[in-house]
Amino acid sequence: MTSSYTYHMSLVIEAVNVGPIRRAKLSPGNLNVLIGANNTGKTFFATVIHRIFAARTEAYFPNSEPAQGIPDDIQEFVRRCRAASRRNGGDYPQLELNITDDMREWADSINVSTLQRLGVAARRGISYAYGMSIERLRRQPMADSNYESYIQIKNPNPQWSIKVPMGTTTGPEDIVVSGPNQDKWIHDVFSAASIERQSSRFESRWSLEKDSDNSPEQEIAELCQRILYMRGDTTLFNDWPLECLHLPSERGGIMQSYRAITSAALRKSSFADIERIEIEPLDGTARDFLSFVVSPESGMHVRVADDSFVESAADMERRLRAEIEIVKAPSGIDRIVARTPEGRFELNQTSSMISELASLLLALKHRLRSRDYLT
Repeated sequence: MTSSYTYHMSLVIEAVNVGPIRRAKLSPGNLNVLIGANNTGKTFFATVIHRIFAARTEAYFPNSEPAQGIPDDIQEFVRRCRAASRRNGGDYPQLELNITDDMREWADSINVSTLQRLGVAARRGISYAYGMSIERLRRQPMADSNYESYIQIKNPNPQWSIKVPMGTTTGPEDIVVSGPNQDKWIHDVFSAASIERQSSRFESRWSLEKDSDNSPEQEIAELCQRILYMRGDTTLFNDWPLECLHLPSERGGIMQSYRAITSAALRKSSFADIERIEIEPLDGTARDFLSFVVSPESGMHVRVADDSFVESAADMERRLRAEIEIVKAPSGIDRIVARTPEGRFELNQTSSMISELASLLLALKHRLRSRDYLT
């Protein structure tokens, strides 16, 4: 199964003494297959990888704090670029931004705090995935102080790394961070192309607001904030997946019973004032997967699966002699069925192979795009 988009990622993820894993290291690529004996950590490592990628959304640049402190020299550089483009008929010149120590300190503080948030979010996500504290996911007891337990992420472009101890602390201060080269990051974020792209988006709005109280200095400050917000994160996490979807090992059983679970919850909700709703708690991966199954056509954004993935799903369905369909229901609980030459069947009436593959087919047909990551 391939996409027309070739996805290169030389990122390295390492887990040491976490869960059943003594030591594991992977550089994720277009297709990764983990093969080994039972209970050696294949499923656990796949879950760790998913949670690291998913943590990126929690580490996203905040809207205001870094933007408020953009150094004056950067704002002056942006102003000069825009002024020169006007003189050149709209062409942006390749002016040189002279990096100062103040700029480096500012860039480093932003990137280190962002990467610390990534580490905290990844650690919290792994704990959520298994429904237990990080301490319980350490391979060795906490009493053995010489036995390190950690997750390490090394990113090549830009070059940075974080080491996330799997211990009792939960704050960002224990995340060991080596940030990217500040000069390169600043040049990449505030490049002529970035300034030109964001300026063109703002020009029409500024022309409509020319009678407002905004001074030219305020307009430049707003433009710089926009550039930082749009380019800072994508530069720091260059080539990272846009969205991550995890199909857990228990997916077959959930696919066969999800309607019973959701129907029971809906029936119970009408008696919520007089009857306590009691459903056996699920771990985080099962909860997230159940949410996907209940509504496979929605996601973080309005998304349409890439044609190449839809075609792959159609080829698999031809070989299975079964098409996985979503049947809309007025109750709000859609049915997922398998349509075969012999008729239409609920998943609990189909073979275990169809139940196992149904969630993959739903992901290919309704969710995945070329910059996404599926475990």
